[in-house]
Amino acid sequence: MTEFTNVLPWISAIGVIVAIFMSIKGNKREDSKETSLTTEKLTRISATLDSVRDSVDEIRIEFKTQQKQINDMSERVARVEESDKAAHRRIDSIERGIKDER
Repeated sequence: MTEFTNVLPWISAIGVIVAIFMSIKGNKREDSKETSLTTEKLTRISATLDSVRDSVDEIRIEFKTQQKQINDMSERVARVEESDKAAHRRIDSIERGIKDER
């Protein structure tokens, strides 16, 4: 009986050491899983942000193209209006000439 009581503390100590070891190993496994999931989520977020950035860049390019077209059309409209004014002046002068001849 005394031999068993001398061995019992050693068995308890070994049991505690094994429990601590298994606990640490389990925590590392959980940390590894958590790190893997976090990495996967961050990768998805990064890919989504890259997609959004590319879309914004495309929109910006389209906007610049449309702005240039609008500016070109504005210039053309201004030239057409000036030409229209000149044509009206010529028509008015022709009408006055016709009235003067009568």
